[in-house]
Amino acid sequence: MTNFPWHNIDSGDRFQDLIGCLLLQEVSKHVHVFTKAGRDYGIDASFEGEYDGIHGSWRFQCKHYSDMDNLKAELRGSKGKDGKITKGEVQRIIDHLASDPNSMGARLWTGTTQYRLIISLHLLPQQRQEIIDLLTPLVAHGISVDVWEGAKVELLCNSKPFVMAQMFGDHPPLFLPLAEFRRQQRRRPFGEFYDSLPYAGRDEITAHFEDFLKSDNAAFFITGTGGVGKTRTLMELACAHDDDLTIRAIQIESGHFEQHLTEIDDSQRHLLVLDEADRYTDLERVLWLATAHRRFGGRVRMLVACRGAVSRPVRASLERAFGANRVVLAELPRIEAVLPKLASQLGHTGDVARALIRLAEGVPLWLILASEAIGHGTLVEQLTKERIIKSHIDRYLDEVAPQEKELHRTLLDVLAAVEPINIRDPATRDSFAKLIGDNLPRVMRAVEDVLRSGFAEQRGRFLCIAPDLVADYLLVRAMFTESNLPTDRHRQMLDGPVPDMRRLITNLARAEYLSGELLLDEVVTTAIAPLDQFDTLQCQKFLNNFAALAYVRPEQFLTIVERMVAMSLAGNLRHEPELEIFGSSKSSFLDIVPPLLRPVLGHANLQARTLELLAIIAESQDFNDRAGFGAMRVFTDGVQYPEDGDTSFLWQALDVLRAWWASHQDRRLRMVLAGVARLLALEVQFSEVEGNNIVIKRGRPPLTDELRRLRAAALGLLQLILAHSSHAVRANAARVLRDAASEVRRARPRRQDSAEVQPTPPGEHPEVEVQSTPTEEYLDEELNRIFLVVEGVILIERAPHVVDCLIEVVHWDAEFASKSLFGKRATTLENEADSRPSYQLYALLAGARHDLQSEVLTASIISKLIAEGNPVALANELASIAGPAGSRGLSGGASFLLELGSRHPDYARSLLQLIDIDQSTLPMYWSASLVAGLRVSGDSGLISQFAKASLEKRKVAAIACTRLRPLWHPGFRLTNEDISVMRDLLDDPDEWLRRQLVEFVWTIVSDEPNACLALVEVVARKTPAPFVEQIAHVCREALKVLGDISLPQVSEIVECFRSVPNIEGHHANTLLADLARRDLDWFFNFLTSRVEYAASAGLELYNFSAVPADLSRFFTEKRFSPQLRADALKRALTWLDRTYGFTLELPRLVYAVAGGLVSPELVVAIRASISSKPTALVLAQIGRILHDFSNGEAKFILLGECLVATSRLQSDEQISVCDSLSGAIGRRSLKWSPGQTPPALLKLLDRLDELRKRHPDAILVQKFAEREMLRVQREIAEIRDRDAELYIE
Repeated sequence: MTNFPWHNIDSGDRFQDLIGCLLLQEVSKHVHVFTKAGRDYGIDASFEGEYDGIHGSWRFQCKHYSDMDNLKAELRGSKGKDGKITKGEVQRIIDHLASDPNSMGARLWTGTTQYRLIISLHLLPQQRQEIIDLLTPLVAHGISVDVWEGAKVELLCNSKPFVMAQMFGDHPPLFLPLAEFRRQQRRRPFGEFYDSLPYAGRDEITAHFEDFLKSDNAAFFITGTGGVGKTRTLMELACAHDDDLTIRAIQIESGHFEQHLTEIDDSQRHLLVLDEADRYTDLERVLWLATAHRRFGGRVRMLVACRGAVSRPVRASLERAFGANRVVLAELPRIEAVLPKLASQLGHTGDVARALIRLAEGVPLWLILASEAIGHGTLVEQLTKERIIKSHIDRYLDEVAPQEKELHRTLLDVLAAVEPINIRDPATRDSFAKLIGDNLPRVMRAVEDVLRSGFAEQRGRFLCIAPDLVADYLLVRAMFTESNLPTDRHRQMLDGPVPDMRRLITNLARAEYLSGELLLDEVVTTAIAPLDQFDTLQCQKFLNNFAALAYVRPEQFLTIVERMVAMSLAGNLRHEPELEIFGSSKSSFLDIVPPLLRPVLGHANLQARTLELLAIIAESQDFNDRAGFGAMRVFTDGVQYPEDGDTSFLWQALDVLRAWWASHQDRRLRMVLAGVARLLALEVQFSEVEGNNIVIKRGRPPLTDELRRLRAAALGLLQLILAHSSHAVRANAARVLRDAASEVRRARPRRQDSAEVQPTPPGEHPEVEVQSTPTEEYLDEELNRIFLVVEGVILIERAPHVVDCLIEVVHWDAEFASKSLFGKRATTLENEADSRPSYQLYALLAGARHDLQSEVLTASIISKLIAEGNPVALANELASIAGPAGSRGLSGGASFLLELGSRHPDYARSLLQLIDIDQSTLPMYWSASLVAGLRVSGDSGLISQFAKASLEKRKVAAIACTRLRPLWHPGFRLTNEDISVMRDLLDDPDEWLRRQLVEFVWTIVSDEPNACLALVEVVARKTPAPFVEQIAHVCREALKVLGDISLPQVSEIVECFRSVPNIEGHHANTLLADLARRDLDWFFNFLTSRVEYAASAGLELYNFSAVPADLSRFFTEKRFSPQLRADALKRALTWLDRTYGFTLELPRLVYAVAGGLVSPELVVAIRASISSKPTALVLAQIGRILHDFSNGEAKFILLGECLVATSRLQSDEQISVCDSLSGAIGRRSLKWSPGQTPPALLKLLDRLDELRKRHPDAILVQKFAEREMLRVQREIAEIRDRDAELYIE
């Protein structure tokens, strides 16, 4: 508990804050916490209900004392120097109980059954009893008493990560319970006063909110002028539903967003409350979180508020996230109803009250500030809003900083422009002080003054002016003169070290809105004046800093971005190579542009330009999606069905796609197809949170009539593309049509008819809940429309690969629904295509249709080709098929040509002569298969000729060899000439060629074990490093076939690995373990030679592992007997007193040979080393060895014995050895649940305690154990602190 941050509780107010937060978490959310200054009748919090198994009327009182005597004097009373007796707290409570029943004290205390005194002091048992004795008189009044002293406060707080994070964490919690949110608001300037006012005059907005909750809408967005009561309205609307909704307020000061994903539980209905949304820098991510949870049940809604002056970007974000039709907009009107009572509470009546009410114009805060001004001498008739605010500020300057008015005034001006700022960040503080133009200590003292005065508030890390009405005034007055002319303040800010340029630009936009005068135009014009001279880094900085322009000046922002992109693509954007160390390059600049265009994409008049720009960027980046944030992703997201069903944006996007299609540019048509594919997608993918994971799920929008018309239009555009484009584009268009048909099938209700049971269409996920089920009639109609497109296009389509893509559209119906109407139509289409010889050959070579892959069809086609006797025609046909077939054509074509070459060698030779292998007119695997087929037919010289020719032909020869597996060709055997060719090829300088053969050799080991060993020996002696795993595989298989007779040859091959930096892989490690089992001497000599090689070559030891890292997994009990393991460990420990690489490699070697366990054999071997060589070098190395083993009892026994031996060394040697033994304890892979101490650390404390008890007389052991226990305890405290920051109950 000694690590509890009591130093942060430096006042009674701060302690009361802590206890208020704690009570709301520990006792109940219904605890009433009282924070207002003034007489509180001894009650800091109260609660009616059950806590800790006790039902009663509870009173809590906080006392922040650092001295026991002062606390006792407070409780029992004291006598002053003047002889005056001061009643104690206990007697005052008794007096309240005995007073007039109608008095406030009696009304507050009568009926109390439980009293808890909460203090900051840590008490001894006898001290605690003294306090209880002082409270005992209350028992006679039926009140049970107890004390929560400092230790209990620590314990309770530590068990509440929310409290620790909220009160002490650098990153406060993201989600606040409603009670804590309300408590925080009461602590803000004027918050207590606001909360005491009656909530009236809001019936209309309350009714709208109730309707909102009954609807399917997602967000309720409240805007209003500063001081009108937005925060109070948020709280009252939320509190009315605290029992039927899980309500969480979003704390805008929070960080570590990802850590809070698990707090939104899909099993509950949530209302997320976000006040001052314009100040929240993670707004987009919170909206993403809310929308992710809404996709499949609508269980997360949002209640959002911000000032009207800055509402446009927030509204745009909400509508983009949820859809414009699902965001309810509510402007909070000025309210007159509460103002008379407020004026009365402030002591004003008659004409004065009426004057103040008129001046306030329905904004309570104006009335409060006006009353304050009157109290300080301003006449009612002199009151104007300008004078009220000025009076408020001048009064602050006179009272708080009479000698430093200018410093404080400048501080407020600068803060208004850059708020909120992270005042805990050193760099931000320095920048803030420089902008103010004073030294940091004076500025920070002024910040403390501002905070104490209530002119600003610190929320977590962030400092901002409060309330927002004052912030707005200060911002405008800082940027404009009384004549509404711009001051130089914004220029000074832009030229200075602004902490956050993005925030400054946003605040300048707010100043424009409030003043009605232009300010940003000059700022932007100045910023981009040297645009023609910008380099890539300057462009990136501008876009990051001025990203807010996308909301407030979308057209201007788009124009600037268009210029930058055009400069970049034209090569006119300077790029200095040295800037790449800052992450600046042409591609990185283009990477950051697409996400910034999302807000602009939502403006109908800018949509076409934005889509055009995204297309240009996508084409320049070769359509790379850049991990989901590139131009293609933003483009396709821009044409995704909105949740609100408004298709106007999509119709405009379709017009853009039609215009692009008319250009007939193949690269641009790729964008058209991407857009059409998204428009035809019935299943739209969404991200959703499950636990700590982000998963992708599908949802289906409702098929409204408007959406159906849009889909029909998109399908019409696709039909045009299929009829009037290049064959490559037509093939891609057919694939889009195939995907559309698949989604229609998945959306159709499953049918069960007498003829057949339809299986689940591919890609279907039955377990995913959908939002709505489209009608069967429409889906049948759309599938029919798709069939009509295919039937119309396939009649005129002659390119076999396009025909194949069209057949894919309907193939599912032909195979799985053959008796349905669509199945019969699909079968007809397939039969028509199958009747075309060109398509048959294509389908066979490309492996396109599994129902066409048969030996009978292959033989039939080959017979026809032989009968035609025209290899020239076949060569041309193969060339036309090879490109469109792509990678999938390798298998079908290879098998066909292998069969052709082996069955009809004369025809195959004629065909081979027509293939230009050096120019790669056919895929290499096809040519190689033809050559392999000729070899199987008996032509043994062809491969040998190719093996001595050009590189391309040598590659063909290598692949041809891999097609000569005897298993594939009954009766075929490899000859010595074949083996000789492979040996020559394995000696080739081309690594790719050698890899093909090395990966093939193991497949023929069972037939040719000796030949295979000879083949891999060629590679091992030449360049073993790239092929260690493959060589080891062959050696293992040869050992299995030949037995120990092959051991000498295998050992020689493995010795070639001596210079390989890292021996990795299953086969390599298994082989080493098998060789070690057969010959320990060879094994250790091999590892020793590796270490010595590294030393002689001067290699960096961290890049060369003599002992394979994964070797321990293969030294299993099944392979090694206890005696063999003991011998191996004894041999390994001979490295103990060797230096250089042996020091680093020995721990890994011992861990491997021991099988990762502190076995009895290891204990015996290490004990022998301790007794025979108790030097500092040996003992320190034993510490390094033990590091990798788990912290079991045997390990700590060895540590104790090492420490006893260490105690006999010189003091300087003891220090180095103890450091090594400390490292042996390790903290590896801690696992624990939030809010709990890692069990491994608790177990480690037990082990250290046992170590200490095992050697009670060994001073060094005692000191070592105590030091390590202290370190573990500190680590536990650090983990507890991190939990407090990252996890919330």
